[in-house]
Amino acid sequence: MLIDALPPVSPRPVPMKVLALGMSRTGTMCASSLPHSNPLPQPSPQPSPHPAPASSSPAPPAPPAHPRPPQPPTKHRSAMQHALQKLGLKTYHMVEAGHTRTFTYWYEALRAKYAGEGRPYQRAEFDKLLGEYSAITDIPCILFADELLAAYPDALVILTERDEASWLVSMEKTILELWRWKSWDYFAPFDPKLIAPFWKTYKYILHLWCGGPTTNKTRLLQTYREHYAHIRSVVPRERLLEFRRGDGYKQLCEFLGEEVPGEEDYPHVNRPDEIIGRLRVIYWVTVAMAVAKIGGAVAVAGGAVWYAKYRG
Repeated sequence: MLIDALPPVSPRPVPMKVLALGMSRTGTMCASSLPHSNPLPQPSPQPSPHPAPASSSPAPPAPPAHPRPPQPPTKHRSAMQHALQKLGLKTYHMVEAGHTRTFTYWYEALRAKYAGEGRPYQRAEFDKLLGEYSAITDIPCILFADELLAAYPDALVILTERDEASWLVSMEKTILELWRWKSWDYFAPFDPKLIAPFWKTYKYILHLWCGGPTTNKTRLLQTYREHYAHIRSVVPRERLLEFRRGDGYKQLCEFLGEEVPGEEDYPHVNRPDEIIGRLRVIYWVTVAMAVAKIGGAVAVAGGAVWYAKYRG
């Protein structure tokens, strides 16, 4: 399996402390301009990306006498990811899979679990992907709730939730909207390092949630209800926090045994139109890449024909 090419992570550099297992869009998003994490090694033939250049910004001021652990850098963080990182927990979210170029491994894990292709991922495999993180949230991780609960039995569990009707509206405007952009199927392969594995993983997750290749919202809502009922049935009450968007830092910090950060409110930003706007930018960059590659191939073919006809 592709994951076997990654070096083992033992012992973990940090313990896994929090599994946030709520469905996507059960909290708002939070945009951040911080740089992202370094990518993991890639399966052949994908080369490892170049490391990000060093920041040219001035040095930060001296930290307080008893600072929290430094917040790991990321971009376009979810609200829960932002909150957990504010509390010093480096948190894995779907955007981290893009930044670390790990969608290929998550797709392999999904196919192993749901299609019986290969060996199911366990603690050793998850540590390779999540070893530097103290918390997880959102897709693709929540598709492996049982496996993560077994791998990290001491982790606390947060179940973010929201009203079903508003959740469906939010899904309709974001995740389901992106699924309708069928031209991704044609353009994604032109970026085999990031967009192609992202799109395969994204489509497969929605295929599982909706029971097929269409946006079946009845089946999607059934998936939502089954997921929450299952988490509540397998996680002991003393390890579980059911968290709604309006609960804020106080309830979260009491559950985690952390002090409430007093300098800011719990994040509630990044509207669906902002998410779709960013995705459109990614889409058109991918289209431009495809056009450039197709144009280059056409030019080469045309040059070969001209040479054969007039100079051969």
